[in-house]
Amino acid sequence: TPGSSLKPLGSRHLYYRTNNKNIFKPPLVLLKRGSQDRDLCFSYCDYECVYPDRIYGLSLRNKGTDYHKALVACLNSSIAHYFLFIISSVWAIEKTSDLLHDEIISFPALPSVMSEATVKTLARKVDEMIELKLADKLVLDSDHEIIRIQKKIDEIIFKELDLSQNDQMLINGVLNFSIGLKKKYDESNAEGVAELDEYADVLVKTLNQTIGFSNKTAHVEIISGRKTEFRILIVRFEASPSKIIKNQFDPKKINALLSDVNDYVYSQYSQTIFFRKVYIYYNLINNSIYLIKPNQKKFWIPSQALYDADAMLAEMINYNEHSF
Repeated sequence: TPGSSLKPLGSRHLYYRTNNKNIFKPPLVLLKRGSQDRDLCFSYCDYECVYPDRIYGLSLRNKGTDYHKALVACLNSSIAHYFLFIISSVWAIEKTSDLLHDEIISFPALPSVMSEATVKTLARKVDEMIELKLADKLVLDSDHEIIRIQKKIDEIIFKELDLSQNDQMLINGVLNFSIGLKKKYDESNAEGVAELDEYADVLVKTLNQTIGFSNKTAHVEIISGRKTEFRILIVRFEASPSKIIKNQFDPKKINALLSDVNDYVYSQYSQTIFFRKVYIYYNLINNSIYLIKPNQKKFWIPSQALYDADAMLAEMINYNEHSF
């Protein structure tokens, strides 16, 4: 938060928040309770200031500048957004979108469990973003550079917390495709045409990790139809090396079939609410599972493959006495 953007109060500061002056002394971590597009906004401040009740301030007297900057990096990271969405009663859910004080301070102080080298690295990343912000339009493509730094901060935190690739997929899936952050949702092209390759790869690997003890492996067949209302993916279990294949069918026949499916699964619940169901059909006769979902990216992302694999495995356990 640049000091140049604020007005000096002079002696009037004596009338503000007179209970404890220490909470206005730098280094400070500031949070705006509500923000544009319902996103969060944590900021670092290196000067004395007072702030209204719409802003929360945090200053740890026994911690230095690098610690506070690293804390800002952690609070602005994907892991913090994910955590606060999970525990918050309103943020990214209701239109008010404010975070409560108790919710904010419940987020773990990650720099306290990080190595000193990592804390310094995160602090330098914050410094890089501050320099870009201060330079403003003098730096070409500064917005993209800031996004690159933010992604690097996420990578550093994920590595320090030893989060697996699956953990990261679940976090990114929720933030970009599930919660009501309009900017992130639009940027993710959540309602764009689905590409099934990455989804199929994660699905096969997840299934095979569990059924690897058996004599069968999961195989995936992707049915063509990028311009259709729905996409179809078939999972088969065979005693041969796992593979992913794509099959071409007559577009007219596929479109006609999927049009009938759409008429069946698309229904009106009320005057303004419509349902379009997702179908998973289990065929025990030929050891196959059919997935029929709308042709939108948000239904075929890698994190959704993890959920779908769990659902399939649960059903397979229920029908363990059959041919699966």
